[in-house]
Amino acid sequence: MLMKRYWSRLLALVLVLTIGLIGCSSPDSLTGDYRQDTLDVVSTLRGCLKSFEW
Repeated sequence: MLMKRYWSRLLALVLVLTIGLIGCSSPDSLTGDYRQDTLDVVSTLRGCLKSFEW
């Protein structure tokens, strides 16, 4: 039960961060092309994660 709650919270955090990153980027960043938009979001997330030093 504890793991289920953990994964649920982690997924919620990832969704909030993704939506926040898309919303903070330029308003014309989404093109309507699902494949290209997905690649752009993944690229943005990778860039953000690389900016943090673990």
